[in-house]
Amino acid sequence: MNYIVIDTPGLYAQHRGEVPKQLCVDVQIPAAFGGHGGGALYIDTEGSFYPRRVAQMAEAAVAHCRHIAETDDAPGQREAMQGFTVEAIMSRIHYKRCSDHDELTAAVRVLPAFLRTHPTVKLIVIDSIAYHFRYDFDDFALRNQLLGRIAQTLLRLATERDLAVVLTNQMTTKFSDDGQSFSVPALGDAWSHASTVRVILSSAGTVRRAALYKHPARGEGTACYQILTEGIRDVVDSPPSPPGHAGDRPGSGGQGRLRSRGQGRPESEGQGRSWSGGQARPESESQGRPGKRPRLDDC
Repeated sequence: MNYIVIDTPGLYAQHRGEVPKQLCVDVQIPAAFGGHGGGALYIDTEGSFYPRRVAQMAEAAVAHCRHIAETDDAPGQREAMQGFTVEAIMSRIHYKRCSDHDELTAAVRVLPAFLRTHPTVKLIVIDSIAYHFRYDFDDFALRNQLLGRIAQTLLRLATERDLAVVLTNQMTTKFSDDGQSFSVPALGDAWSHASTVRVILSSAGTVRRAALYKHPARGEGTACYQILTEGIRDVVDSPPSPPGHAGDRPGSGGQGRLRSRGQGRPESEGQGRSWSGGQARPESESQGRPGKRPRLDDC
């Protein structure tokens, strides 16, 4: 699977966190429905994890899979639904709150031991990687060193354990020589090369877009999506594509499909309980490449 960084220019923290929360649910979809049937670990640095919101997404996923099982009646689907409930989904999301960069680095350091005792975990989320490292550091050399160690550990685990690692990042504003401002991912150029896949989320009014800026097997592309009570969904009537833009238009009822301008197959994407064994209860329930902006006209 992949080591993915999600950058979010101009989106509020609760909107940025919608995607990893949806993934925490989707990674648990049973194999009989084409899913991974795995668990998730959510490392929260901003206090933006809402169990009620995840439960809403889980209810929608369960209802959707139940409808498929009743309609298709494919082998194994009805049996899989017995263990695919809202309660089961919530219990398989392990939650860890990190209040500073020391707690975050310590949490990453013990991940190998955690995964040995929780082998079904197929998704690790850190939301967000930038929060403590942007504001707690004056020594940028030390910051980059710590971030490099975290990146190496996560990339090794993603490879060895065949799991997905999703990190949300923040954006910062820079100014060109002529005084024009533009958004770039936080944490500098060195961090921008640490990921296997980079996705930039943006919004213009009510339209939200996910732009794929880095992938080892795909060209750049965009997909429109919307945030509903049920979770992340395709845009039913997305604006027309600009001339010469190849790819399928997202349809209704599923997750957004990236319309690639290159070759390659899309990667499947994966979906709380605290490490101490209790239900996820965060302390607070509140939050492309440098120089290149998201293309908001691609959908």
